[in-house]
Amino acid sequence: MGTKIKKKQCINYQKSKVSRQVKSPKDDFSLPSARFSHVHLDVVGPLPPFKGYKYCLTEVYRFTRWPEIQQSVGLKKIPTILLGIHTAFKEDINASSAELVYGSNLRLPGQFLQANSVKTEPSGFLDLLRQHFRDLRPVAASSHSSVQIFVYKELVNCSHMFVRRDAVNRPLQQPYDGAFQVLQRKEKAYKIQVKDKPIWISLNRLKPVFRFKEPSASVSNDITRRAGKARALGAIARRCKINESVSGI
Repeated sequence: MGTKIKKKQCINYQKSKVSRQVKSPKDDFSLPSARFSHVHLDVVGPLPPFKGYKYCLTEVYRFTRWPEIQQSVGLKKIPTILLGIHTAFKEDINASSAELVYGSNLRLPGQFLQANSVKTEPSGFLDLLRQHFRDLRPVAASSHSSVQIFVYKELVNCSHMFVRRDAVNRPLQQPYDGAFQVLQRKEKAYKIQVKDKPIWISLNRLKPVFRFKEPSASVSNDITRRAGKARALGAIARRCKINESVSGI
């Protein structure tokens, strides 16, 4: 038992041991009230360099799931890829992104020469389109992740953290750096003091540092008092043994 406790408190052992990594829960987004009112932005990369660019900006409209990519990287295949994504049927919303944006699906290149036997008056089509958009209601997104949530309970009150190194490690290189002092806590990120510089780090990369607890003043005094009493009892026992040996002689 004592060996396990000492090993758990060892800093080098904690930096080398990977037992479980933190997987914090994802936040839930409230449903948007209208189309194009909520847009997700993200930077994708680094990609293979093309004309000096390695990153591209992506946009996803939450209501319609309509994706857009700013062609800063100059990729010629992006329009074709987006066309397939826009017209792909999504089971959770029972429609495609194009249907939620335009009211009908996009015509793919292979469908340009097909004859349309359905004739609709422009005014009637406009009324149907307006009614279709009035009936639209947002649908909660489905989660396809099977990752089990795990967060160390000690992350809430521990004073120092290890930070996981998200890179290819050299042979025998410890996967964690630290220990670093915690300056500020938020729900998904902690501010850590790293080499005289405060840095915000994701909760998923952190691991609490286990240390020996310093005894309080009352506990220290009690230990000292008990040790003194034990020494006194030991001295008395030794004198008794000496007296017994002398009387026996």
